[in-house]
Amino acid sequence: MCGKHFQAFESKSSQGVQQARPFVPEVSWIRRRDLHVLTSGVHTFASDQRFIALHADRSENWTLHIRFSQARDSGAYQCQVNTDPRISMLFHLTVTAPEPLSRLPAEAATLMDGSNQRYVRAGSDIQLSCRTSVASQPPGLLYWYRDAEILNTGGRVDIATELENETKSKLLIKGARVSDSGNYTCWPTKFLPASVMVHVIPVEFRFSINIFPFSYSSKRAKLSLASSIFSSLLELPDTA
Repeated sequence: MCGKHFQAFESKSSQGVQQARPFVPEVSWIRRRDLHVLTSGVHTFASDQRFIALHADRSENWTLHIRFSQARDSGAYQCQVNTDPRISMLFHLTVTAPEPLSRLPAEAATLMDGSNQRYVRAGSDIQLSCRTSVASQPPGLLYWYRDAEILNTGGRVDIATELENETKSKLLIKGARVSDSGNYTCWPTKFLPASVMVHVIPVEFRFSINIFPFSYSSKRAKLSLASSIFSSLLELPDTA
């Protein structure tokens, strides 16, 4: 975080009278290893959306926030202000990598409640929960992924995690959409991850063999799969 009170002014002419008003500086964060401008003001220019500039109104502090930091984020970062002459501060960041998964003991597993295939009607809620097989001290952090996307609480998504004794977490996505389908992963940083496939079935779904985007060699296989999905949907509560 860099912050400074800048006594800078710009002139503005009004009816021939020069009036001075405080100059509001714009702060940019630059990654020194490749001189890439990550943020300017509160706007992010990096393609990696983990980088965010935080600035409260009337505050003199500008903070570079790196979500879900990784070892490769280590290095020098420069906070630069567009004054004349330019003012800058240099910060050095060191990110300590977690224990590699290959070194984790076999019992350090994450357990996903329920089956590894879930079928959800569009409009209903997606509810997933996971827990660790053993306690960890300190417990570390826990992340939820949909495919390669990290999920955060906000909007239709709610995540509740307990990190005290046995790590537990619940993921709730309200009003499921077909686009919410995918591979969901619960990943505590000190444990092996666990995943489940979620299939959101549209409301107009009809149990016709022709809807499946893949082919089967026998009618029996098709009917078996349709029956499996139908049985899963019958177990879901009505959303009305």
